[in-house]
Amino acid sequence: MVNEQYTTGVNTGSDTLIVGAGVSGLVAARELIAAGRRVVVLDKGRGVGGRITTRRTGGAAFDHGAQFITVRTVRFGAEVERWVDAGVASLWSHGFADGRTGDGSLLTATAHGGAPHTPARDGHPRYRGVPSMSAIAQYLAQGVDVRLGVTIAAIGRGSNGRWVAKATDGTSYEAATAVVTAPAPQSLDMLDAGGVAIETEARSTLASLAYEPCLALLAVLEKPIELPEPGVLRRPHPSVEWIADNHRKGVSRAGPALTVHCSPDFSVRHFDDEDESIVAAILAALEELPLRVAFCEVKRWRYSRPSSPLTVGAWGAGLPDGLVLAGDAFAGARVEGAVLSGFAAAELCHQE
Repeated sequence: MVNEQYTTGVNTGSDTLIVGAGVSGLVAARELIAAGRRVVVLDKGRGVGGRITTRRTGGAAFDHGAQFITVRTVRFGAEVERWVDAGVASLWSHGFADGRTGDGSLLTATAHGGAPHTPARDGHPRYRGVPSMSAIAQYLAQGVDVRLGVTIAAIGRGSNGRWVAKATDGTSYEAATAVVTAPAPQSLDMLDAGGVAIETEARSTLASLAYEPCLALLAVLEKPIELPEPGVLRRPHPSVEWIADNHRKGVSRAGPALTVHCSPDFSVRHFDDEDESIVAAILAALEELPLRVAFCEVKRWRYSRPSSPLTVGAWGAGLPDGLVLAGDAFAGARVEGAVLSGFAAAELCHQE
């Protein structure tokens, strides 16, 4: 199907357009470039990485999206080893402490006056970015033509049969194939705006992909608090899933700087509240912790993680030739899933 508004795309000189400079998009780009393809990656953000990103605010730095990386497959394990060898990732921990003891009391040295609780080692390594999670994304982006600050409004087929991505500023980009790595609802919106015909069964599956939101609080403290090694506390309250000190993690050179991730239920209920109300609710949930907050900011992740991801790797079924969808919704709700989806997307492009 040809949509006439997509007949004037700017030929970027690329074989493949990738929408989204998150992990999936960057991995797919690297794989395609290694195979000799000319690739352009477009992203609306100011930096690469998507949810493996680091924010600097309030005089501190925060890993405010994905907090660590786990390995469950041989292929991803080999990729992580490359990151370690490159110096952009390292082993962080073999386990994290849950926030409550059997009697319901909070596990912190400050709360109990003792030594920090040592988390149980479950033998499963957790890796972190060095010095922050964004270092991994920056490594993946090396040698890739990434164009930031480009918000794509629609993706359609031009009259010449090539795929055209039209930005909100009116600029268009075209290539023979397109890989779209945005969350599924956003991807469908862009394709619908471009008049792309999607088979009924495929549309039904893609439209059913749901995501959990996550509200995050980034807080600079006036004085440190004693969190269990390695500076992490999980589930200290039903409304809070995660607290990590970015200073102890090595992300922030300033004093204690906490990333607080709220539970999906809390995030759904408060997502559209005013920031001031969200901050008050989170601090009330953490009232047992001696938090003396000097600065704080709320970050909203509307598509934090897919709630029921598929296991297909990447999606091309029921789509026109030369179009592939990718992201963690297709291969698992972790950094690993995003990477494996990027590999799978590149493989589908090779088949085109």
